[in-house]
Amino acid sequence: MYSSAVEDPTTWSALLRLVSEEPDPHVAESVVLLMVERVDPTTATEWVDLLPAEHQGLPRARLRDVVLRDRVLAGDHVAVDEVPAWTRWLQREVAGSSESQEVLSVLEASGATRRIRGLARERMIAQRRRDVGR
Repeated sequence: MYSSAVEDPTTWSALLRLVSEEPDPHVAESVVLLMVERVDPTTATEWVDLLPAEHQGLPRARLRDVVLRDRVLAGDHVAVDEVPAWTRWLQREVAGSSESQEVLSVLEASGATRRIRGLARERMIAQRRRDVGR
């Protein structure tokens, strides 16, 4: 039920109410993690605040990652020396979508996993091919 509601913005207000009443905090946390990726940061904070304090750590970290991911994908400058310390989730998201050659180079060289390094390499190759075709 929750997974289909997460995909439909028209259900989000009802979903917010349901999650606030969800007796299993692990289920509620899973839904909140999905919603944090779909709503603006202010609204995401409201979702995280629904959870008991002991279940807010990962959703708050994910929210920080989402904000940083969105900055990187918008072309904002980031400190590339911090890229290797990013979470695996953030590295994977950026490696597959970034336009920044600088960030992709760092992820290709020192991404946390082989998958992340490969995604960054593939993204750089695709960008080079696109640039040659211009």
